[in-house]
This record gives sequence, structure tokens and C-alpha cells, in this order.
Amino acid sequence: MIVTETLNLETVTCCVCGIIFAMPKDLNQTRLNVGGSFYCPNGHGQSYTTPRVTALQRKLEETMRALFDAKLKTTEAEQKIRDAESVTVRLKKRIANGVCPCCHRTFSNLARHMKTKHKDM
Repeated sequence: MIVTETLNLETVTCCVCGIIFAMPKDLNQTRLNVGGSFYCPNGHGQSYTTPRVTALQRKLEETMRALFDAKLKTTEAEQKIRDAESVTVRLKKRIANGVCPCCHRTFSNLARHMKTKHKDM
């Protein structure tokens, strides 16, 4: 009876002794993604310092935080625009009713008042 098995192996270098050894690809990917320890043939304990899942979770959290900050800034800017538009509309109404925007007095001919009293405006 002949049994044939095909293995997908990946090479890894020991960080202590420098020996190159092979381990099943699935095992190596699991250690990279989730974490956990393994050993080189000389018995040195190995592990990947930051599992990919943890690194990706951190990156996602940073991105979500940046997105939240950007939305907050956008909301604040939109509120400032609305406030400025409100002030502008109010000022236009006052001017249309003959109220001077500088000295807040009412004039029947506001244009003439502005030319004579507020030339720099």
C-alpha cells in the first residue's frame, strides 16, 4: 500500500538561532492571524508579536475615530454656516427697513446716510 500526502509548507527563520525550518502553511497563517506560540527544531519558543487580527482591529478603531472627528468637524462647520446665514438674513431685513448697520439708528434715506456718515464702509 502506498499513501501519498501533499503538504503546503512555509519556511520560517528562528529569531534566536537563525535556523530556517518549515511548518504547515495553515499553522503559520493561524499564528500570524490569531497569535500563539510555536517552536523551532532547536526548541526555541517563537511567536508573532502582534497578530494580524489585532493590528487590523487597531487600524479600524483609528479609522473610525478619524471618521468620527471628521463628521464632528463637518457638523460644526455646517452649524457655523447656518449661524452666519441667519445673521446675514437678519442684517438684510434691518437694512431693508432703514436701520443703519453701524450706528443702529433708523433713517428714511439710508443710502444717503451711509455715503455721508460711513464713507469707509
